[in-house]
Amino acid sequence: MGCIMGALRRATVIAAVLLHTTSATILSFDEAKLLRVDAILVLGGGAPPAPDAQLPFVAARCKAAAALWKAAAKKPKILTLSAGTAHVPQLLDARGSVVFEATASAAVIINEGVNSADVFVETTSFDTIGNAFYSRNDHCSLAGWRRLLVITSEFHLARTKAIFDWVYGAAGAEPSGAYELSYLGTEDTGLTPAEVSARKAREDASTRNVVSSLEPGYRKLASVREFLTTRHDLYSAKGLVARAARRAGGGEGAAAWAASYGGGRPQPASAVKTTPAVSPGAATPAKPVCPPCEAATPAACGYSFLTVLVAFAVGAFLGGRKDRGHYRTY
Repeated sequence: MGCIMGALRRATVIAAVLLHTTSATILSFDEAKLLRVDAILVLGGGAPPAPDAQLPFVAARCKAAAALWKAAAKKPKILTLSAGTAHVPQLLDARGSVVFEATASAAVIINEGVNSADVFVETTSFDTIGNAFYSRNDHCSLAGWRRLLVITSEFHLARTKAIFDWVYGAAGAEPSGAYELSYLGTEDTGLTPAEVSARKAREDASTRNVVSSLEPGYRKLASVREFLTTRHDLYSAKGLVARAARRAGGGEGAAAWAASYGGGRPQPASAVKTTPAVSPGAATPAKPVCPPCEAATPAACGYSFLTVLVAFAVGAFLGGRKDRGHYRTY
């Protein structure tokens, strides 16, 4: 009997996931062009390669949003999402400041010809649950944006829909049903089969967890906030402190996993400052310095590159599961 009940529960979860991914609210690009929305939400996906560029699959999302904006008679607002990723070191500008994922996405969209007055950035979240929660609370709720088109990549679409349907459907300042959400999936441009496979396995596991556990357990927006601030490793004080002390993970598929978030790619010259040459005619090359503290060498720096690497990559391979009462996601 236990085996039968377990099989029934699994079948129920699978059916719920399929319902999330086969709904008519998932649109083709041509269908999206006919849709009138208040705002287009563009998800991030990894550390950008430069302040005004994005990873190819994220750039595809940005360009789709720009094309829809251009085609619309009444121009929607565009909201780019995400402060950064928890899985690889963040891009730094010439001053040593973090370049938010949302900033790089906004730059791509504006460079596509979208009026910058119609582009907004959400720079608090570090994962898809945070994308949904902070885009709703900090932007859509206050701006009165109710009809929304959410754009992400095909490999990420099922989990995005499950999470946004959950968070935007939770009762809060607006009642359940106040938002009309539609979704558009773009091509997984630039990702290798190994990278897509590495992401997809965790995407599927996380989607099942959202549908079977999180959505039924946290039906009010206040309870979603409580979950984030007390049980989620990227937003709770306890989780962040513990996370900073953990060592980076590894294991099978580690390289593909990190590469799919922009890890292992060369850092652009704009991200590292250099000291001036000793004299105008000196042959000694300029030495790199650490942007946060201006130390002349990494060894003299309190923010060594190894420390930064560990601090940002410790959760890379621990995503998409509950562990000792905390939720590590990606």
